[in-house]
Amino acid sequence: MVPSGDFSEIVITLNKPDELTDVQFDQRLSEIGEMIVTMKNIIESAPNVLI
Repeated sequence: MVPSGDFSEIVITLNKPDELTDVQFDQRLSEIGEMIVTMKNIIESAPNVLI
């Protein structure tokens, strides 16, 4: 998580293991994308809290 003015940004780095095919890696990227959308929705639905 990186501060960005009044907000924060989350930076994710993904490395493709040699044993994964491109199709398998793309599937994992899709699953991660779905998790990120879910996480975003949870965060945005929570009351604003200063930590």
